[in-house]
Amino acid sequence: MALTLNQIKTRLESLARSHNQINTTRFVGIDEALDDSDIIYPACIIELQENNRIELSQRHIVFNFKIYFFDLLNVASKSLDNEFDALSDLSLIAADYLAMLNFGEYLIGENSWDISLDNNMKLSTFELQDICAGVSLDVAVSTRYDANRCQVPSNEVTFETDNTMKIISNHIHTIANESSTLTLSALANKELLMVWLGDKLLVPTISAPASPNEYRYTSATGYFEFGTDTQQEQILQILNRNL
Repeated sequence: MALTLNQIKTRLESLARSHNQINTTRFVGIDEALDDSDIIYPACIIELQENNRIELSQRHIVFNFKIYFFDLLNVASKSLDNEFDALSDLSLIAADYLAMLNFGEYLIGENSWDISLDNNMKLSTFELQDICAGVSLDVAVSTRYDANRCQVPSNEVTFETDNTMKIISNHIHTIANESSTLTLSALANKELLMVWLGDKLLVPTISAPASPNEYRYTSATGYFEFGTDTQQEQILQILNRNL
């Protein structure tokens, strides 16, 4: 399974909390952080942006974050020197965090992500509950999007063709026991249009026995013979319509 937004949030927070120079981590909007009187500096604020997207062609979901690193400024004396010292330290913390985001184990496997930056690192002062120096990064996190219809929680769906006006039904069946045969009485006297077993498209055959990725279908009874044993919990999805 691909990473969910909640899992990405947890990973971003965990990485920030693991940095020994970060004392407070918050996953909030920057406006909410302005009113937070319990922040202990240096602090990391992670803000989810509004401009997120699903990339169908690339099979990715992209979440955009702005990540802030703050530290207190001593405005009473040598404020300019203090600001540059703080910004220097925060820039290094931001670079550390970026290296953690791109750790090799996070870039491979089922729970992987892709990290991209716009190459901008903004340095400025912020007035939260205190006067702070701040460094911010714009980070895009891409996670795999399988677009797997078999994972969609849905009941039967009907479609209407433009020319014949025959109703096309989407019959979904969860395999109960491992077997190469199956009777679906609900599909008796139906015309089968497409048959998927899991994510494999099966093709009909009149030979006996059926080969792998093939099936034989007896329309009078709804009896199926598959070219390979089905597995328990596999999803069988059949587009069909009345004869």
